[in-house]
Amino acid sequence: MFFPLDGALLELFSVYRGMTTETAGPTLVKIVKYRVMKLLEAIEGLIAEYQKEQRKGKKPFSVPTHLTGLVWRACDFFEKTPLTNVKAVSFELGQISEMVKDAHEELQEMLTFDSQDFSDDEEEEDDTIVVFKGEGKLTPEETKLVTPISMLLKTGFNIIEKVGKAIELLDPNTPYTLIENFVFICHDISKNADDLTSLIEHPVDYPSLRIAMKGLEASVINLVSTVRVDKNLGGDERLLKMLGVVEKIYSSQIAILSELV
Repeated sequence: MFFPLDGALLELFSVYRGMTTETAGPTLVKIVKYRVMKLLEAIEGLIAEYQKEQRKGKKPFSVPTHLTGLVWRACDFFEKTPLTNVKAVSFELGQISEMVKDAHEELQEMLTFDSQDFSDDEEEEDDTIVVFKGEGKLTPEETKLVTPISMLLKTGFNIIEKVGKAIELLDPNTPYTLIENFVFICHDISKNADDLTSLIEHPVDYPSLRIAMKGLEASVINLVSTVRVDKNLGGDERLLKMLGVVEKIYSSQIAILSELV
């Protein structure tokens, strides 16, 4: 029953092993590896359950439908794998943008919960409300910090998203060596965004907050500068104009936050 599957998996694995650093960049290899592993895990679970039923000696064998569903979803997931370095880097930047966006939304939720006025009766009925009214409630000084930091993160994920879309439009044969640097820079933005989000707590660690803020500022400036000098993206007038606007907004946001920390 599994002979055709064995052959297909061997062929798939051989293709993956055949990817060389001369043609496939680290981002493309990482994405392909992850999706191959997810597919293998789903198939392994299906085969293990089939063998378990087979050992019971019952016919016909009954395999849970959710396991076959996992295999189908893994196959669909793999079919959508980026096939070029350009597509892979663009996809990765989209993922990083989403992570920074999540951090931004987390801060927005903090403001939302902080602004809600719950009565004592409501607090007794819902334990989650007690959490936000107790340790989770922001102090006035923390509330002042959340808004400018949130705006910084919003600017961050927007710029990453725009650069990712611009890269997607490049020549599919663009060598990965010319675009991989954007992945490292954007991961740096994401890390600093996470650091800033985690530092909004009792009490505020201002020295660490200043370090994370400067790190985020440096990584965003690095991204903008790298785009400007890049021989592929540097000619995109629309992108450069957008980056110029973003730079001004970002500078004003940094100035506001600097006065607070």
